[in-house]
Amino acid sequence: MIRFERVALRHFKNIDQGEISFPHTDDLENSLPSIIGIYGQNGSGKSSVVEAFALLQRLMSGSSLPSQAADYFQPGADSYKIELQIRLTDADDASSGKQQFDYRLIYDVEIARSANPQRSQNKNAATFRISHERLRIKNLLAQESLRTLIALSASDDPALSTSLSPTGDWKSLFTGRSDDRSQLMVQLALANERSSSGIFSYNVYAIVERALSEQARKGTNMSKNTLAALAHLHHYLLCVPALALNALENMDVISTSAHAEVSLNFLHVQSRHADYWGSEPDGIRLDLLAANTLDLKTFERLKQTIGALNEVIGTLVPGLSLIVQNHGRQALDNGETGVRAELFSQRGSALIPFRCESEGIKKIVSISTLLVNVYTNPSAFLAIDEFDSGIFEYLLGQIVETFSKYAKGQLLFTAHDLFPLEKLPKQSVVFATSSPSDKFITFTNIRKTNNLRDVYLRAIELEDGPAAIYNRTDRYEMDNAFYQAGQALKPQGVDDNE
Repeated sequence: MIRFERVALRHFKNIDQGEISFPHTDDLENSLPSIIGIYGQNGSGKSSVVEAFALLQRLMSGSSLPSQAADYFQPGADSYKIELQIRLTDADDASSGKQQFDYRLIYDVEIARSANPQRSQNKNAATFRISHERLRIKNLLAQESLRTLIALSASDDPALSTSLSPTGDWKSLFTGRSDDRSQLMVQLALANERSSSGIFSYNVYAIVERALSEQARKGTNMSKNTLAALAHLHHYLLCVPALALNALENMDVISTSAHAEVSLNFLHVQSRHADYWGSEPDGIRLDLLAANTLDLKTFERLKQTIGALNEVIGTLVPGLSLIVQNHGRQALDNGETGVRAELFSQRGSALIPFRCESEGIKKIVSISTLLVNVYTNPSAFLAIDEFDSGIFEYLLGQIVETFSKYAKGQLLFTAHDLFPLEKLPKQSVVFATSSPSDKFITFTNIRKTNNLRDVYLRAIELEDGPAAIYNRTDRYEMDNAFYQAGQALKPQGVDDNE
């Protein structure tokens, strides 16, 4: 089981410093719901958290960072940092006495501006680089202190090698294995050029695994310090692939750009899985304006996914179900036989193309598989920006309340609709403030009888919250501003009375 415990941002967009802790991350045997709703006025930094998780998902899955990573620097800042605290455990075996591992991991990464436009193979990413990343580990079963497992520092000059630490541990691994060390440094340099993580590189992992296996064959013919160093590095073989595969299979981030796809009549059915570490998830993307030609395997997977989703969709939108219609066979570009498929909505006996549905329903369908995964899978994590966009307020409140009580995985969302504040426990609500140095807060001293929505609105109105949670706006200033703008835009010679 993998659970995220805490995320911290430094100099990320308009956030000088901000930290969010997830609730119910200690009682892992019971898999209590771990939900976070982030609220705040426009431009307060809510979406920045979702964007940070999008970067973390790509880093931990071994993918290259997107060109948008260059948009997250603060003006005048040379770098920004993201830190994620993670719990990796087989706590579900604790009650049977079979628990073998329980780790607390902290992964931190620093993205820096690049002064070398030729540094990266990715031309869009040549303006930034991964300057530092580190993975620390604490063995909770052995009650050990927090130790660095691997840390990398990369130069802006590709001719200079990446530094690797802890020096003693890695020196012990590569003693007498200069070829393996050389191959490792080459793979770290390639990861640097691709703007991808060196820690979560599959090729780096393969070299380390081979070197540790070879050293293990030497048996006990090594010093005590060398044996201790190699034992420590063995944690790398367990933790890194577990985090990488979890990022591919169970970690999903839905940004506002994903919502835009729905507006353009593209539906991403998130039947996602990855074939191997470093591959891209293979969710099914449908063009709603025309029939889609799919290979037979994808067509069957689409039908299976839609069939399973109808159980959920009928409760979210009463009376609605979906049907995948087969419009016949068609040859694929590779010469194989495919199927022309189109998605339809059914209400009673009425059947209409799914493209005719509202954007809200399209959005509900597009994220349904991800919500099911969070509801049933303790290792699942889903971040959704503007969760309330296109979804009826009361329905959103019911979804959030259900997940806050029964979901096994983790859900983080941003929203402007305040009704869910009446449904979420106080520890699940984070408010984005107008203070860059203390960006995220929770309200304390909230009684069970208090309505958190009313408390939040009162804090805005009376300016008596625990921090500056709102940059004050004035209705009369708005009125005057609209009037003055209208006067400035009015064609010359036009009278107000005309």
